[in-house]
Amino acid sequence: MLAADILNPEGDFPEQPDPTFTRDRFSLKHSHGGGGFRPTVECIPFLNSLLSALPAISGSTAQAPLWPSLAPITGGWSVNDRDSKPEEQYWTTFFASGCRMAREMQEEIARIRRLRDEALELVRLAANPPQSAVFDQPDEGIGYRIGKVQKRALDEIKGLHAKGLERRAE
Repeated sequence: MLAADILNPEGDFPEQPDPTFTRDRFSLKHSHGGGGFRPTVECIPFLNSLLSALPAISGSTAQAPLWPSLAPITGGWSVNDRDSKPEEQYWTTFFASGCRMAREMQEEIARIRRLRDEALELVRLAANPPQSAVFDQPDEGIGYRIGKVQKRALDEIKGLHAKGLERRAE
C-alpha cells in the first residue's frame, strides 16, 4: 500500500514542487516510462467506432453497402472514388447531413485535436508540429485508409506528454 493517491492532481504532500507530476507520469504508457493508466477522457471510442462502421455502411466498389438507405447521409460508396479526393473529403456528406452522430463526430475530432494541441504546447512544438498521419488530415478526411486511428493518435499524444514530463523533471 502506498498511503498516497498517485492520481491526485493536487499531490499528497505539501512539499511537492510539481503536484501533478506523479499523476501525469503514471498516466503515460509503460513504453514511455509510465504506469499505463489510461484516463477515459483521453480515449476516443465513439470516433473510433464511427471510423470503423461508416465505411462498411457506405460500401465501396468492392463491397456492397450494409445499409444502402443511408447513402444520402453517409455519402454512399462514391466517397471512396479516388477522383473525389477521399483523403480530403471522405466525411463531407456525413458532416453536411446535420445528423446528431455527425455533429458528435466533429466534436470528438475537435476534442482529440485539442488534446494534441495541448501536448504540443507542453513540448513547445505548437508553432512547428511534427508530421502526423492522423492529425495532418482535414476533419473531412480524418481516418481515411489509416488503420488503428485511436492507437496512432493516442501514441502520438502520449509520446508528446512523455517529452513534456522529461522537460518538467529537469
